Amino acid sequence: MRRAQILGADFNGAVGPIDLKVEAALKHGVKVAGCTVHLVTEDLDGGPILAQASVPVLEDDDWQTLHARIQLEEHKIYPQTVAKLLSQSFTVEGRRVRWL
Repeated sequence: MRRAQILGADFNGAVGPIDLKVEAALKHGVKVAGCTVHLVTEDLDGGPILAQASVPVLEDDDWQTLHARIQLEEHKIYPQTVAKLLSQSFTVEGRRVRWL
């Protein structure tokens, strides 16, 4: 799905994860999950990555426990990334963000 279908063609900026895909992580038996803050492009969750955080997926995790742990990390990296965007320059080379 394209970003414009959800947010509208005029929206532009940085956003956190729209879909944490917690169910998929649990269903596929991943050992690590997390969150990403990225620049917005036309493709949903397709922009260059500004920041990421990861958490372990524990044996007894369910949707609520894993989601809560991911959300704690998201609440840390999102304001840190916004502060960095306001105080630091960056360039985008392909899909890679380089902070200056």
